[in-house]
Amino acid sequence: MNRRRFLQWGLGSSAFALGLLGGIHLLRSRHTGRPNVLLLITDDMGLALGCYGDAQATTPNIDRLAAGGVRFAQAFAVSTCCSPSRAGLLTGLYPHTNGQFGFVETTGLYPHIHTLPSRLRASGYFTGCLGKLHIAATQEQFPFDWWRDPKQVDCRSPQALGNSVDAFLLRADERPFFLMVSIADPHRPYPGQPGRGGPAWCDPHNPDTLHLPPYCLDLPPVRREFALMYDAHSRADASVGAILAALRTAGKVNSTLVVLISDHGPDFPGAKTTMYDPGLHVPLIVRWPGVVSPKQTTDALVSAVDVMPTLLEAIGLPGGESTQGRSFARVLSGQSQAHRASIYAEHTKAYGNRYFPTRVLRTPEFKYIRNLRPDIEFRNVSLEGRLGRVLLRARQ
Repeated sequence: MNRRRFLQWGLGSSAFALGLLGGIHLLRSRHTGRPNVLLLITDDMGLALGCYGDAQATTPNIDRLAAGGVRFAQAFAVSTCCSPSRAGLLTGLYPHTNGQFGFVETTGLYPHIHTLPSRLRASGYFTGCLGKLHIAATQEQFPFDWWRDPKQVDCRSPQALGNSVDAFLLRADERPFFLMVSIADPHRPYPGQPGRGGPAWCDPHNPDTLHLPPYCLDLPPVRREFALMYDAHSRADASVGAILAALRTAGKVNSTLVVLISDHGPDFPGAKTTMYDPGLHVPLIVRWPGVVSPKQTTDALVSAVDVMPTLLEAIGLPGGESTQGRSFARVLSGQSQAHRASIYAEHTKAYGNRYFPTRVLRTPEFKYIRNLRPDIEFRNVSLEGRLGRVLLRARQ
């Protein structure tokens, strides 16, 4: 297959499939009333999770969450930079469409863009945000009724996050709610590192026994970094456990649709801010007791832009058709194991003047990466911080 045919086939297959509404009607028929929505966003988390087949990971809470619903094996972010990725998730639009095509300090949402929280609040949901938003937008675009930012809550502390969710649920009372929790882990600094690394919540992983991914150099300093990354994954898992425990204590488990996703992959060369799979491939888990059957795994190809239209249709709200995503309701209902033939993603700029515009089209078999400015030397953000210094010392 040549490049032209590949692009024509991949883009042409993005047309909306007929019969999609049958899946969402089936989902809604299984549930009385509008569900609560709990959206858990981990930071820089790849697939180093037990439920994704990584035996080195210590993630029992996320593994149990996956066992209670659907685990998506082929889910992809829309960007490998934090702000564009989160904006795509919460608008159902790609970064070049919604305006947040760079880091939060450099770009922002266009004023006319609607978001998932704004649509839910307008329909009567009590909305909350715990942790960072990291999107430049107006208050009207993110009109949260309750908000605790990282200056108010330690978003690396499972106890602090659990207590904050308790407080939110008390405020929500019996109203249907939408709560987005941005867990700071496993973003750097890792547990025990200088800065805001904080303590670990697990037995430290042994760097000498780890199996490193093929895109990383097998050097002792790199092994130590990966061991700390696994520690950060375990602490993120403990945070998920504390949040779900608060939901259980409040008696809201059966009435709450839970989505767990990461903004993009880990902060290592060949991952974050690149268009390679370690940067784009993310965990996606959906649990909805009594509606979505447990212990499911699907290879359906999905994009983060698909989350918003799926949630809108699950709740019974219009607006999903105005996004660039498509609802994967038929996958959740078990009616289909297929969703997209291809996914699209993009990276334009990170923070400062780091402008490296690239675009990607990916199918289950092939991947095409287009560098729009080959005249610019690419500088991986991961090599400009602690890891870059570690690798430089290792080379010396």
